[in-house]
Amino acid sequence: MTAERRSCDSQSNGLKRYLVGVAVAITTAILCQPMALIWWAATITTRMDRVEQDVAQLTVRVHTLETER
Repeated sequence: MTAERRSCDSQSNGLKRYLVGVAVAITTAILCQPMALIWWAATITTRMDRVEQDVAQLTVRVHTLETER
């Protein structure tokens, strides 16, 4: 009887550990996803700002080249 009880407790503890692991994984995903998306959006914004500056510089150079001729 005690062997069966130990087996049941062991399985119960394994299930509890699994469920705690799942809960931690879900919580981590919920907390990390928004931070990752914010970082991604900030990176894209920074890159786009740089591209816009480069295009503005090229526009000025092309305008200068066209008007000097």
